[in-house]
Amino acid sequence: MLAAGDPDDFRDFFWNPGNVFDATNTEVWGEPTLVYYLHGGLHLRRTVEGGSFKQTASGANLLAQFPTSWESGETPLLISEGDSTDKLISINRSDYLSFAYRALVDHAANLVIFGHGLRDADDHIVRAINSWGRRQIAISVRRGNRQAVRQRKQWLAQRLPHAELWFYDAETHPLSASNLRAR
Repeated sequence: MLAAGDPDDFRDFFWNPGNVFDATNTEVWGEPTLVYYLHGGLHLRRTVEGGSFKQTASGANLLAQFPTSWESGETPLLISEGDSTDKLISINRSDYLSFAYRALVDHAANLVIFGHGLRDADDHIVRAINSWGRRQIAISVRRGNRQAVRQRKQWLAQRLPHAELWFYDAETHPLSASNLRAR
């Protein structure tokens, strides 16, 4: 499980000048918590040339700082296609997302999943995790009525039959801190 920590303890591979992702510079030093945006995010951008970079917030209204206009030649790096096959095709078109997906497929340790539903449209992720064999996986679950939480846990246990699952309240994860939320 992750310890509540300093944001410097997290690494997302956008550490090059201009917050650019560079597939030739992904070696990690020390033992930080690695963060992979498997389906991108509004804060990640794709250039016309096919590169990826992270846009950082500079004010209180976070969402207003991430335009979706294509006039600049940049588009959000966000995978929202319908089914798992379409998502995987889009992932493979991106330098960063294909890197993140390969890291998931090749992952050799336990895992913490935060903010991901693992629904049917995410079968590519479920297949990658199920190919590992037995591992401990901690999965965030949002608070709700007890029956809904119990059903969610049972459903995830069926989706990931080889995993030793641990569940935690999503609100307790360091990435759910109020100072990191969109306003």
